[in-house]
Amino acid sequence: MSGEGEEEVPKTIPALSKSQEKVAYGKDSEESAIEETFIFNSGDSARELKKQAESREASRSENFKDNFERVSIIGLYFLSMVFIILTSMWALHLILPKNKQFLDENQEDKLQLIITGGFVAGLASSHLKKRLGG
Repeated sequence: MSGEGEEEVPKTIPALSKSQEKVAYGKDSEESAIEETFIFNSGDSARELKKQAESREASRSENFKDNFERVSIIGLYFLSMVFIILTSMWALHLILPKNKQFLDENQEDKLQLIITGGFVAGLASSHLKKRLGG
């Protein structure tokens, strides 16, 4: 690429500022260097270090799965409460006299479709099948 007599100048990569390091690595290089020094001075072999890293990764993965499970259970409780409220509204509407009913025919049809459509039942059964290994 360079012609005769031309010297190729090496390209340099500019250093990151402290704030850019924190964004890129979650900590600055000094903290990373100290942490790395402790790891290498622990006397563990490469195999042991790899095993520890895999163990920490498995722990993070399990922690994520546990949190996801909590969120799904909270969602299931929320949907169950909505189902109970909608069913109660529909039942109340059905038992009230005609002059006291609060849903028009279109609203009643939509509410009945939601309740009897099995959306919540399908969601709950899907979750239970997953939990029971089915």
